[in-house]
Amino acid sequence: MYNNIVLVMPNFNWRVDFDIQKDPPMGLLYIGAVLEKYGYDVSIIDANAENLSISQVVDRIVEKKATFVGISANYSPLNNLAQDLSMKIKKANPNIIIGIGGNHATASDEFMLKNCNGNIDFILRGQGEKVFPSLLDALNHNIDLSLVKGISYIKENQIILNQDAEHIENLDDLPLPAYHLIKMNLYDRYNLVSSRGCPFKCNYCASSVICKKVFYRSPENIVSEIELLVNTYGKKFFWFSDDTFTSNIKHTNKLLDIMIEKKLNIEWSCLTRVNKTNIEILEKMKKAGCKYVSYGVESGDIEMIEKMNKNITLKEVKDALEITKKAGLDMYTFFLIGYPGETMSSVIKSFDLIRETKPTGASFSVVIPLPGTSLWKYLVENNFIDFEKIEWDYLFAKSGKNKYESYSARLASSWCNLTQEELICLCEEGQKITEV
Repeated sequence: MYNNIVLVMPNFNWRVDFDIQKDPPMGLLYIGAVLEKYGYDVSIIDANAENLSISQVVDRIVEKKATFVGISANYSPLNNLAQDLSMKIKKANPNIIIGIGGNHATASDEFMLKNCNGNIDFILRGQGEKVFPSLLDALNHNIDLSLVKGISYIKENQIILNQDAEHIENLDDLPLPAYHLIKMNLYDRYNLVSSRGCPFKCNYCASSVICKKVFYRSPENIVSEIELLVNTYGKKFFWFSDDTFTSNIKHTNKLLDIMIEKKLNIEWSCLTRVNKTNIEILEKMKKAGCKYVSYGVESGDIEMIEKMNKNITLKEVKDALEITKKAGLDMYTFFLIGYPGETMSSVIKSFDLIRETKPTGASFSVVIPLPGTSLWKYLVENNFIDFEKIEWDYLFAKSGKNKYESYSARLASSWCNLTQEELICLCEEGQKITEV
């Protein structure tokens, strides 16, 4: 019987300390909570937060006598780590069943299975809270695997892709994340997921790989999680990790009203879009404890914005930053350099926009191609990238604090009008504009 489940977040700091905030692994926490609800014995190993090596993770898995191990490959740089970990788990105990899930695994299921040498038993596509219990039920009761929606696997040397699982329509049906399964003192802040999915389809973004539309938790459900965290683990900064926090203004308004009414007295931040905000909601956000808002601007060149399918205008950017400042909130802006068609001139326009609007901070990154995105499809079709040749371990925008990853810049230089050196120098220059 497969009743002893261990969920693992691999340690992507193995190569270099990225010096970034540590956030709880929310996907694993939700899956863990659901599996506990079904009566399974669940453990979570966050190798990233604990800075564990692969051998240390394997030792813990063996010690826990796991029968099924679920590994997160939510990010593309986890591809090789997930593969290596699977191989070493199988070497330690070939009877352990291994499943891989997350955004990258969902978009790259055939590639991962093709290259796993039999070490991965299943790819769990889509929302793990839906797929994981169904798979375990099938394994434990000898149900035909072809009936399990959302899994990919190898049978008789053939890769089988089962029908997709349905979305979870009501997120309130999910139990609150199983925070008791991790060491909460290891994390710098709380990570709140108040919605899943994004109504927009930016070409470089992998948000729609798992959720094709937006699903919202009720404001009451979200506030109950805030209260649980504060009452159980104490106050920390909260980060709403939604793709677009204000995608539904009516929903956001109700959430803020309850936060204010209950006098939660927390500090928090969020990410949203310049064309999904207004002065009233920003002022209410500040009253509810918001300290800063992050906006994905991406470029100061309207042609680049249109190429990315951002569906925003430069006027909307300027207006949003102006009213955010007026509301008394700090504002941070994200910019990408190296999208197909990028030139020195288009980057300079991004610099000019920052100098004009004066955000609190501006962060620059080289464009990263992600499986499942329109950008990835374009680059593959035009022979700029190949699944088999990507160096996944180096597919980061940065490699350590304030140091840009040369591999990502080298990739981008093949499809834009800037060299690897120019891309890195421009990112460094853009990063410094608001520091003056």
